[in-house]
Amino acid sequence: MVALRLLLVAALAVRVAACSDDAGSGLAGLDVTSTRDVAGEADSGEADAFDAGVDVHPGKPHLVLEPIEIDFEWVLLGETAVRQLKLTNAGGLTLTVQPPTIVFATTPFVDLPDAPDDLFTIVPGGNVRLKVRFAPAALFPPRNDPIAFVRLTTNDPDTPQVDVPVFGRTTEATSPDLRVEPSTLDLGTIPYGGSAYGKVTLWNQGERDLNITAVAFEASEAAFEVLADPAFPPTLVPPGPFALPPGGHHAVDVRLDTATQILDPGAYTGALAIESDDPNEPKKGVPVTALVALPIPCQLMLTTPSPVEFDATTIGCHALRRTIRLENRGDDLARVEEIRLKQGCAPIFPFYLPSALPADVPAGSSWTFEVGFAPVIDEVSTCLLTVRSTGCADQFLGLAGTGTVTSTSVETFQQRPAPQVDVLLVVDGSASMLPALARLADDLPALFEALTDSKVDAHLGLVAEDADPACPQAATLLTTPRVLGLADAGALAAAVAGMALAPCAASEAEDGLEAMRQALSHPKVTDLGIGCATDGDCPLPYACVDGGCGGTNCRFLRPEAALRVLFVSDDDDASEGSVPEYVAFLEALKGPVSTDRVDVFSLVGDVPGGCHTEGLEAAPAPRYTAVVEATGGATASLCSSDYRGTLAALGTVLAPFHTVFVLAAEPEPETLQVSLDGVSCVGGWWYDAFSNALVFDPHGPCMPPPASTVGVQYERLCTGG
Repeated sequence: MVALRLLLVAALAVRVAACSDDAGSGLAGLDVTSTRDVAGEADSGEADAFDAGVDVHPGKPHLVLEPIEIDFEWVLLGETAVRQLKLTNAGGLTLTVQPPTIVFATTPFVDLPDAPDDLFTIVPGGNVRLKVRFAPAALFPPRNDPIAFVRLTTNDPDTPQVDVPVFGRTTEATSPDLRVEPSTLDLGTIPYGGSAYGKVTLWNQGERDLNITAVAFEASEAAFEVLADPAFPPTLVPPGPFALPPGGHHAVDVRLDTATQILDPGAYTGALAIESDDPNEPKKGVPVTALVALPIPCQLMLTTPSPVEFDATTIGCHALRRTIRLENRGDDLARVEEIRLKQGCAPIFPFYLPSALPADVPAGSSWTFEVGFAPVIDEVSTCLLTVRSTGCADQFLGLAGTGTVTSTSVETFQQRPAPQVDVLLVVDGSASMLPALARLADDLPALFEALTDSKVDAHLGLVAEDADPACPQAATLLTTPRVLGLADAGALAAAVAGMALAPCAASEAEDGLEAMRQALSHPKVTDLGIGCATDGDCPLPYACVDGGCGGTNCRFLRPEAALRVLFVSDDDDASEGSVPEYVAFLEALKGPVSTDRVDVFSLVGDVPGGCHTEGLEAAPAPRYTAVVEATGGATASLCSSDYRGTLAALGTVLAPFHTVFVLAAEPEPETLQVSLDGVSCVGGWWYDAFSNALVFDPHGPCMPPPASTVGVQYERLCTGG
């Protein structure tokens, strides 16, 4: 729905605050100052028209709407919800408004109960509040697009007609609602004798527990299976009925195994039935399909890529042997009868068999032998190797190698690039947090030291624990520069220490989870990739940010980066969404929270009793703690005298850098010379003869840094084959 609403905002020609550190509060076009409900009844032309901080437009009427969209979320069947739409004249001339109407409605349940029937006016600086009512009298399918629009026609020369989108859904009171994803499941093509797996996820999108009473296949052409759930061994799925809480989900794994049953090649269909107490659909079916492939005849495959190329080898010496692998991918026994080389190749490319031929290779197994290279001329030599087997087509493998009169080898290896990690700090800037903010600022070097030791490419950002749209800085990066790096420890410490002086610091909002979601969502993180010099160079609703069009937090969040979030607060989260909803948001953003792609940490009040120390008191924070536990992060007490341990854990990233580099030829160990990016490196590495590899000490002086080039030069050991 976020993407859709962005399109709607763009269509309405809305200009939001510029995404830059020095952006002012001036708005152009149709200004947006809030997306929350506005309390109170219709006003006369009071002076609070400027309470949103908008600019007056002299010489013309100018319409300002608050909010820009109306979202009723879920309304129970038979109940009524009312939202208010505030119309403000921020211009210098009287604003004339035609009678508001509802247009493009997809449901008859939206109306304007007290809208004027005649034309009305709003004096400069005045405002009027319209009631918008949603009273669903019947169920209708949930929609992600608007259910209606409020049309406003005025004499504003910039926006003479505005359609305000209205969103809403309805559900029965205390009703569970089962949603199954996907609605159909295709296991694809299954090799004869193989297996295929799939997953169906059950979601409860209702408002009370959903009881699942049965999950099983019926009316199936083959033995499709529901696999045992590791969380409920040893039975299939949870034992007996099990409940899904509102917003909860459960994954069901299914399989079709052609190795345990005789199935002819062809298409098969099964029906997975889920029975529950969903009043609208107590039994839901999911069609499952699969295609069993034809049996593969004897197919002895050379799986070693062709050609096999040997590195430069001194004439009169032998190269390291290469292993050649054959796999029987057929259904019957294969017998290797003969391996032969093109005439004249045998002395140059000798091969070594594990046993005398013929050799039997059972179906599904492999067989290996080795090939060497012993050059006799200082140029490239090639050959063709043939594997002949009973009842199978011949297999061919190209061989190539270069002979040289010298004995020096030079090799290069590339270290992995630095892994990316984006670290977001969501910090409570209220006055009661002053002692904790000072401690956090003092201990931040531990975070930067850990990130530096992890050799990562880090982005760091700071937002307030505030998602109130009445504050222009809500969920917006607060530092200068906006996106910090490893060299900006001082800038982050200064921003944290001054949080209580930041805009909106006096806000009573304690909605850190929602602030995180907004800070990491569109339009905040959108980067259009369009260069710009001014806001006018960017399409609405984006602005010019550091030379490019985007949202206020653009270029902080990177698609390939791991994400780490730290919440620091003396109160628990009070966001409107549930904890599972915010965990699901993180999963949608970075993948399953069970992986190392996302981790959440917190410095909050202890659960269940909170904490108290001199000058600092924190309430228990079960919501923050639940998100931390769901992602595998770590939580610590805000009343602790030392935050460095938590900050070090936040910045510690395990990166799989290369420490072993296998050489192409066997060296004279005493001749090995190693360089990093062209600079000679002595110490911190050694040669392992068993693996014929250079091994680096991960903490040694020569450990290759990210994206570096390792150079190795040595004299080849001359072996006799």
